[in-house]
Amino acid sequence: MHRFYQIAKDAWISCRMVWHEFKNERVNFIAAGVAFYLLVALVPGLGAIMAIYGLVADPVDVERQILSMHTVLPEDVMSILNKELKSITGDNKAAGWGVLVGIALALYGGSKAMLAIITAMNVVFHRPDGRKFFKKRLVAIVLTICGIAFFSLMVGLLVGVPAVVAYLDPGWGTKFMIAVMRWMVLLGVMMLWMSVIFRFAPYQRSVKWKWISWGTFTGTMMWMIASAGLTWYAAAFSNFNKTYGSLGAIVLLLFWFYMTGFSLMVGARVDAVRETVTDAEEDELGSI
Repeated sequence: MHRFYQIAKDAWISCRMVWHEFKNERVNFIAAGVAFYLLVALVPGLGAIMAIYGLVADPVDVERQILSMHTVLPEDVMSILNKELKSITGDNKAAGWGVLVGIALALYGGSKAMLAIITAMNVVFHRPDGRKFFKKRLVAIVLTICGIAFFSLMVGLLVGVPAVVAYLDPGWGTKFMIAVMRWMVLLGVMMLWMSVIFRFAPYQRSVKWKWISWGTFTGTMMWMIASAGLTWYAAAFSNFNKTYGSLGAIVLLLFWFYMTGFSLMVGARVDAVRETVTDAEEDELGSI
């Protein structure tokens, strides 16, 4: 009973600290900045994905798999991805060193969004960044590559698994179990990606790396719920094109990027607060 009370007390203290910090740090403005750079890095990021996959697979097949994510993204967002992917696959005719140069340039452009995320993580964890320009850019590029790997795995779970299940056509019980396990693994992949960001994006965050933490769980659940809610809202109640005209799809995509950045910062703030609470408890025990 005492253990349960202590957990509830820590959770309440953590929630109050997270709310207080968010009011002071203007997290919504920082998340908006992250969303802007994610939008700017969209085309280079897609170019990097298509170029890397083009070394081992047909880019058209990759395009088809990415566009099969319409079940989790709003229709207007998918229309933007469809347009950009067709443009990229239509221009992707280079070979040899040209492909490698294209990948390098695409990663460099896509890493701008990761630089914005690194800045956001330093703000949340209160870490003034002392890394030099090239080291910081290298960290951003490596994290961008990791992000592409995690994104590819998520696409495989969202698209590849249902295709295999449809081909095998098992019983409804097996289909249900596979669907549940697929979403559990998807949540695990998202939490793992967030744990990588929380550990390596902030400057000199010397804590033991945890695969799953309260912060990664909170951020992942917030992102999943927000994405599903935005998809449902856009399909059921709102037509952004009526309000924003030709900019409707871009506004919707920008809003989804904003929710992604905000979820990342909420999760990071939860972990930062948990570290503060844990350190305070250890100091209190040490003084006894």
